[in-house]
Amino acid sequence: MSNKVPALIIGVSYGDAFLARLGPGRLHRDDLRTWVKADRLIGLDESKRAFSNQRFGLFKQLSTQTRQIVHDLERSTEKIS
Repeated sequence: MSNKVPALIIGVSYGDAFLARLGPGRLHRDDLRTWVKADRLIGLDESKRAFSNQRFGLFKQLSTQTRQIVHDLERSTEKIS
């Protein structure tokens, strides 16, 4: 799997500007192709796939094992706000 990296990287303000013009109909969804042009593709180095798969498994395990703690923390934060 590879991802397109835009030629112009200026943050969310660029997307906000596009959406601001899309809403009232000054731009159309297809105009996004002219706003965002891919500069290059990046992807996983196949020689690192096994390492990446192992790490993904560990992060998934970490997420599963700490899910309840994260929810408990969120609920305790709500009580003091």
